[in-house]
Amino acid sequence: MFLLTPTLVRTAAACTCDINANPPCAAVWRADAVFIGTVAEEAVEPIAGNLSWTVHKINVNHPLQGNVDSSITLGPSRRLTDQELVESRNLSPGSIQMSTCDYRFKPGRQYLIYARRAADGRWTTDWCSGTKPIEAAAADLDYIAGIALARPTGRIYGNVERTTVDPSSGLSLMPAPAAGVRVALISGSKKRFIKTDSDGRINAQVPPGAYTVAPVVPDNVLVSGSPAGVLVPPKGCAAVQFSLISKELSVRP
Repeated sequence: MFLLTPTLVRTAAACTCDINANPPCAAVWRADAVFIGTVAEEAVEPIAGNLSWTVHKINVNHPLQGNVDSSITLGPSRRLTDQELVESRNLSPGSIQMSTCDYRFKPGRQYLIYARRAADGRWTTDWCSGTKPIEAAAADLDYIAGIALARPTGRIYGNVERTTVDPSSGLSLMPAPAAGVRVALISGSKKRFIKTDSDGRINAQVPPGAYTVAPVVPDNVLVSGSPAGVLVPPKGCAAVQFSLISKELSVRP
């Protein structure tokens, strides 16, 4: 691993994840290791051809979940496509591959890191993983500390909103909490219905497993938002968010 002076920054596709859909009770179970670490060094590492990317050497201060060495090199989670690998030979020397999903670490600072192990053995993280500065990680640390004593159930939570006409103008559309909407939670042959509260929120304790979650609405209402299928880990959670709009409103000029 060596330092380079980049001559060109090559930005990959934009990051599209919703970090609000990855709270600690979900992020912990998606990671292969969770730990508190200090960024000891930032460097760039060759990938292929004339292309490199930024990596960070992390001193692991406190392992929390999973197995991790006392010092690791943490890289971006995104892998290059075959076409990008071929094109890398035609780039200017010192070109740097970047993505808006890359986590922007600062050397010397301490972080709570949610890391994944790539197929080639590399440790990776990104903006969507839940990684954050340690001073912003109080809720994460509280959740992790309580895992050992937590009941082995799971939780599905989130909210449902409805698009309506703004009463002040009678013209523009605006979102509003969808209160009293029935939501189906289906796991295998078992089906359960809950209702959103006055703020459009759902919060249900459920056995761990795979679920199909969907608002129960008339045929003239369109539903968008979270994928219908979610996986609820033991002692963990899955967050969902749905938006409802009538077909009549959806085609307004």
